[in-house]
Amino acid sequence: MYYEKELHYFLKILSRMHLQSVWLDPGTVPCDRISFRLYHFYGREDIVNEVFCCPNHWAKENTVYKLTDEFLCNYIYFLLPETTEPTAILAGPYLSFHKSREELLEEAEHYGVPTSKFSQLESCYSEIPVFSDDTQILMCSAKPSGAKTMPTRLST
Repeated sequence: MYYEKELHYFLKILSRMHLQSVWLDPGTVPCDRISFRLYHFYGREDIVNEVFCCPNHWAKENTVYKLTDEFLCNYIYFLLPETTEPTAILAGPYLSFHKSREELLEEAEHYGVPTSKFSQLESCYSEIPVFSDDTQILMCSAKPSGAKTMPTRLST
């Protein structure tokens, strides 16, 4: 890959921002490679695997996707150019705001979480980084000047 140095640099930036990232090759099970503790807590790993396991089914090249799930967690997702098999980068989760205790209580009630497990839910959310402005993350994902075909278009 002609862009390998830039990609590793980008992944290092994400790591320093406390964002998890993973390469997704065909057949990779995302829940095996990145922590989706909130999904494990709710028993919803099937959603993660369904959405992220087969990137070539819905993602377009040269596009950076910002995906937001039902828990308002955000992810950055894009296909890598010029790979023999469809390969993607997935980064996240992160939140755009801190969820208040009241919001977490409402969520817990909505999903039928017993009050005895509420502290575990709070713990799950406390591990997710918060970026009120994710512009920098998205712009780091976009095509650097001089690059041939790195992702260029932002999509939400």
